[in-house]
Amino acid sequence: MRKIISLLLVLMLALGLAACGNQAEEPSEESNAPAAESDAPSAEETPEAADDGTIVTDDEPITLRVAMMPFGHSVPIYYAMINGMFEEANITVESQYFSGGAAQNEAAAAGEWDVGSNGGMPIITGSLAYGYKVIAYGNDDMAPNAVYARPDSDVVAAGQGQIESAPEMYGDAEAWRGKTVLCNTGTSLQYGLDACLALMGLTEADVEVVQMDAANALAAFQAGEGDLCALWDPQRYTAEDEGYIKVASLDMTDEILPTCVTASADMIENHPDWVLRFLKVYLEAQEILSNDLDLYAETFDAWEDECGTPIDEDDAYESCAMRVHPNNADNLAYFEGEDGSTYMDEILMGVAEFLFDTGRVEQADLDYIAENPIVDSSFIKQAYAELHPEG
Repeated sequence: MRKIISLLLVLMLALGLAACGNQAEEPSEESNAPAAESDAPSAEETPEAADDGTIVTDDEPITLRVAMMPFGHSVPIYYAMINGMFEEANITVESQYFSGGAAQNEAAAAGEWDVGSNGGMPIITGSLAYGYKVIAYGNDDMAPNAVYARPDSDVVAAGQGQIESAPEMYGDAEAWRGKTVLCNTGTSLQYGLDACLALMGLTEADVEVVQMDAANALAAFQAGEGDLCALWDPQRYTAEDEGYIKVASLDMTDEILPTCVTASADMIENHPDWVLRFLKVYLEAQEILSNDLDLYAETFDAWEDECGTPIDEDDAYESCAMRVHPNNADNLAYFEGEDGSTYMDEILMGVAEFLFDTGRVEQADLDYIAENPIVDSSFIKQAYAELHPEG
C-alpha cells in the first residue's frame, strides 16, 4: 500500500501538493495562490435551493482552495486527493498548507482559502472574526496535545497523583508555578496547557508562556531553553524518544476539543453547491479511513512525508489511534437538531466558554455565538442523505 501511495504522490504533485514541500512549520506563501479561473458559475450565478430547501448541484468543473495541516483532520482530504476522488467529483484542489490554526486564521482574513479543516480553538476565534462555519466533525484532538519536562525537572520529581481529578499528571501548583513554558499560542496546544493549569487552580499568569511553533519550541527545549514544552505530533515523538517526560496532556482533563471541517463565509453564501460537493468527497474518504486504521496510518505516514515532517510507522499508527475519525453516521449525530442546539454547537460553546474563562474572548462574543451559531448543519445533513439514501 505504501508503495502505491508513493507512486500516486508523484502523479499528484502537479495538482497542488507542492504547497507542502519542506515547509513544515510555516505557512507557504507560494501555496496561497488565488483559485484558478474555471467555467464554473460565478458568485452572481449562485444556484438556488430546491423547493424543499436542499442545495442543487451539478457536475461542472470547479477549483477549490483547500486549507490543510499536517494533522489527522486533513488526512481524508489527502486520501481523496491521491486516490482521484476529487477528480471524480470534477473538483480541482489547490492545497493551502498551514502549520497551525493561527496561521490558517491569518489566511482566512485575506480570503486565501475556501474550505478545509481546523482545530477547535482557532475555529472559535476565526469564526468570530471571519465568519466561517463548521460543516462536519473531523476527529478528537485531546490526547496529542501534551506538555513535556526534562527528567530532572522538579515537576517530574513531584511525581504523579498530586491532582485528584488527573492522577496521571505530574506535579502540583507549587511545582508548576513560575515555570517557563514554550508553547505555540493561539492553537490547541495553548488550550491544552490552560486546561491542565486550571486543574491546579493556576492560569497563564502563574507561569511564563513563550510563543514558539512546535518545531522551534522543541529545538529550543533541546538547547536548554524553558522549563516545560508544549508539543503535538510529530515533535512529541522526538521528545519521547529523547527521554523527555509527558507531565500533562489535554486528555487528562474533562475538556473536549474537536477538529472540524470548515467553509468560508463566501463559499457558504455564494457557492453552497461547491461546499456540498467538497464535503461529500471528504465524508466518503473519512468513511473509508474510519473503518481501516491501518490504511489511515499508512496515509497519514505518507502525508507527513509530503509535509516534510516524517515519522516512523509505529508513531503514525499511535497518532491515528488517538485521532480516530467517526464514520458518517456518527459524524451526522454531532449535527442532529437545529443549528444552535446540536451537540456540535454544545461542544464548540464549551471551547468558547473556556476561552472566555481564560480571557481570550469577551461576553459579547459568547452572546454573538449564541445568536449566530458557528455550525451550519445543512451541508452534512444533505451530504449524508445523498451518500446514504438507505438512511
